[in-house]
Amino acid sequence: VGGEPRRVQRGGLGGEADEVVDDDVDAAAHVEAAESGHVERLGGDALPGEGGVPVQGDGHDAASAVLAGTLLALAFVAVKVVNDMVLVGKGSTPATDLMWGSWFTLTAVHALHVLGGAIVTGWLAGPGYRMAAADPPRWAARVDATRLYWLFVDVAWLAIVVGFYVV
Repeated sequence: VGGEPRRVQRGGLGGEADEVVDDDVDAAAHVEAAESGHVERLGGDALPGEGGVPVQGDGHDAASAVLAGTLLALAFVAVKVVNDMVLVGKGSTPATDLMWGSWFTLTAVHALHVLGGAIVTGWLAGPGYRMAAADPPRWAARVDATRLYWLFVDVAWLAIVVGFYVV
């Protein structure tokens, strides 16, 4: 690439892209094979600003966003309860057949997980938010753990919906 004495060909094999692939990727692949058990993590300030966990400066915005997430989770649970009441009113109960029994069981367990996540998320926005100023790394770790939990809950919901409506 830059600084090489030979001329780089354009259009066809042997061009600059081929040199980069030949010179860099093969070498990196050999290095990665030697470090197969090594896992690298992002540093504490790897995502400053956008996408990072705000612990100073715009803290009220962070608490408001976390509180909004809690309210949305509680709204989901409320909609789930009302939907189940409508289904039961129309004669679809867990005792109707295996499909309805599975639906009510899986969605009820999911709703309990959403409710538990809402409680934890609400705690992070309320009493736990004091930790953001007192011990920012600890609070950020709890926020990250809560994000992973919500990711699990979301994926579980998608699996339930796809399993019942698509498959």
